[in-house]
Amino acid sequence: MDSSQISERFLSFLARYYREVYDDLSEPDLEKATELNDEILDFESQVDLSSLISRNEEIEDLSTADIKYLLYSFVKAETVRFVKDHAVPKEKLERKSDLEAIREIYFQFFNDVLEVRNTVFEESLNLVDDSEIRRRYIDEKEKSQARDVRQIKIARFKRIKELKSTLSLFFKSSFNLPDEGENRDMFIKAINLFFLEATEHVTMINNEISILEFMIKNQERGPENEVGDSRISSRSMSKQAKDPAHILNVHHIAPNVRYLTSKENNNMHFMDVNRGEGMLLNSREKFYTKVLGTSHNLPTISIAEAAEMELRDALEQEKSSADARKKKEERDRILHDKEYSREEEEDEVKSRLWDDWKDLNPKGHGNTIKNRG
Repeated sequence: MDSSQISERFLSFLARYYREVYDDLSEPDLEKATELNDEILDFESQVDLSSLISRNEEIEDLSTADIKYLLYSFVKAETVRFVKDHAVPKEKLERKSDLEAIREIYFQFFNDVLEVRNTVFEESLNLVDDSEIRRRYIDEKEKSQARDVRQIKIARFKRIKELKSTLSLFFKSSFNLPDEGENRDMFIKAINLFFLEATEHVTMINNEISILEFMIKNQERGPENEVGDSRISSRSMSKQAKDPAHILNVHHIAPNVRYLTSKENNNMHFMDVNRGEGMLLNSREKFYTKVLGTSHNLPTISIAEAAEMELRDALEQEKSSADARKKKEERDRILHDKEYSREEEEDEVKSRLWDDWKDLNPKGHGNTIKNRG
């Protein structure tokens, strides 16, 4: 493939990634996402991406046509993550292996964009709270220091929301604006947005890996500890049922689950699908979810149901309009009939008066001999 074919194909990958994976308003399609993932991996085997971008130089030295290739590792990581999350294996070791592979692709994205200087804004670098990412890619000599993680998460959330709003038109135009200068600026902002979102995803992956490692370790301890563990679990559940202030929950795993505790949902009881037991949510986690929940209201109906509701409303509105128009025509007809009857009655009165006058004054009545001059 020549450079123009490579560019056109990669732009098609970006456009499809936005439609099929990234866009919150689109219906997730695992089959299309899997197909896209296979094509991206095939593209990597055909094209030497390292030859398209010169490393260890500044972003100003890269051409506008080449900047977009910095997004390859991110799009690859996102499509792989999407496919793996929709087909989670039963074996915990296999799931852990999948997550570690996905994390390495995100790390490759960090390496790609940070090797080209001035690609990631200083503001974006300051919004990274993950110690491993900072140590490996940002501050290699950084010592452990106290960082206000909560404030960083809030600031990062706001920055992601702001960049999404700025890049909305660019994404919908298939990552290709007519003006080259504007196109370049949008690609750099997209790199910064995806850098911050990759940081979020790596943090979540690390949390899930930690949970899986704990569960695998417990499995390896053998059956002799199962009785003791079950007793501890039973005592913990009974204690939690008596003392709601010290209740554990699983709502730190996914931000989408946190949204269940928004102000529109005050239900404090949730069901653990793995155990079939009820779980309670403490006040601290409730307020945490309200601060760090999703940036939008999660959908409660499908697109088909929404379309059916719109169609029903449109038909009702059309029917109401037709009824109103029919009533107006009926009123106009009645008024017209009344006016017509009034005019007809006046004409009839005039005609009768004229007939009476003609009877009293017959033709030639005044032409007598005595009336002649």
